[in-house]
Amino acid sequence: MTKTPLKTRFWQFLALLICFFILLFLLWNQSFGIWMGFILLLPFYLCIQAIRSCRWASFGKIVGYSVLAYLLLLPLSLWQFDAKSRTMMAAIQRGEKLDVIDKCAIYGMNVIMGITAMPLYPEVAIETLLMCIPDEDGIRTFNDDFFLASSSIQKVPVPARRKEVSWHPDVYAQMSAESRVALALNKCYVTTIRKDSIIQYEVEVEISYPPKARVLLTPWPFPIIVEEGLIRYLETCGWLFPYTVIWKTEVPATEGK
Repeated sequence: MTKTPLKTRFWQFLALLICFFILLFLLWNQSFGIWMGFILLLPFYLCIQAIRSCRWASFGKIVGYSVLAYLLLLPLSLWQFDAKSRTMMAAIQRGEKLDVIDKCAIYGMNVIMGITAMPLYPEVAIETLLMCIPDEDGIRTFNDDFFLASSSIQKVPVPARRKEVSWHPDVYAQMSAESRVALALNKCYVTTIRKDSIIQYEVEVEISYPPKARVLLTPWPFPIIVEEGLIRYLETCGWLFPYTVIWKTEVPATEGK
């Protein structure tokens, strides 16, 4: 019996780990009634067989073609996602309870939003993912100055005590520095204090979703609309945990500010 080299075992483990997360993604698609979640089960099985036999060229081709197929049919998948979201939201508004599969679909949506937002919108991504973890006192504090890129925050006078700042949801889809702040902080309360040559900023925001709100997250290449009321439903069910986050920073005081 020939032993499998350690290096080969490592690559097999890594590939299987990737496949595990791909399987979770496919199951999430299935929970939303997205056809590609079912269609790609066969390529997924072929990937597992290719990994077991170390046919890495075949593995790469299967993954590449599968990703291409998913992207080509993405408009259909988004339509199915939106249709299922509307159906679940209508059931919630009628006072009906969603089953476990539907709750898992919403929970997965929240996680996927957090993960995919991380490269461009790390602050709201962190806030979103932390809803999965209960916090003892319901307050989390971070030191960061990202919010100073917002013109709305810059307009807050110094000093100011709990100045309310909010953005129209249309800002989310602009994919700009302003939308990055709006996604993480809408709506928030800003406190500013001048101490000698330093201005202290403290921004407080409740991380919780509204009972009903359809929000356009990205306008292109395909519009992605999320019904935030679905996530609020999981909050009421105890599957997600709302909390308050406080962002703090200090900056040198400038003339006229």
